[in-house]
Amino acid sequence: MRRIILPIILFLPLFFFLRDVAASDTGAVNATVTAQNVSISVTDGAIAYGTLATSGTKSTLASEANDQQVGLNNGNITETFNIVGSTSAGWTLGGTAGVNQYFHKFCLTACTSPANFTTAGTALTTNYQALVASVAAGASNPFNLQVGTPSSTTVYTSQSVNVTVQAVP
Repeated sequence: MRRIILPIILFLPLFFFLRDVAASDTGAVNATVTAQNVSISVTDGAIAYGTLATSGTKSTLASEANDQQVGLNNGNITETFNIVGSTSAGWTLGGTAGVNQYFHKFCLTACTSPANFTTAGTALTTNYQALVASVAAGASNPFNLQVGTPSSTTVYTSQSVNVTVQAVP
């Protein structure tokens, strides 16, 4: 009997030790992630200024073209809206009207009449500049534009004076 009990006594602690080493415990971490979506749309996205005399101006205000544009943050983060103008096939974009040079300005709420563009409007350039600094996801921001034709020109065909609005995080 001693022969049986002695080996059991010697190996019994080893059995408990091995059982503790083999045991495990786990904890879970629930993790989620969302991909950043930077997206913008501009409604209605088209302006027909019509035919203007040289040194003429026309805006998207209700009193003129009645075509205010609205930038909508379709993304899932707060965005900055930037804006840029373009040189057309026949006219160069500038800060003021000149020979074969037109201007295009943007304005937010401060422009309530065409005359307000003189002091509150910002001339577009061919480099992006801030239109609105912080637009929450799902929010929109209206803006108006004003075009000014060249003081004199050699180009009397319709010109595409496009404007691009960009969203950045």
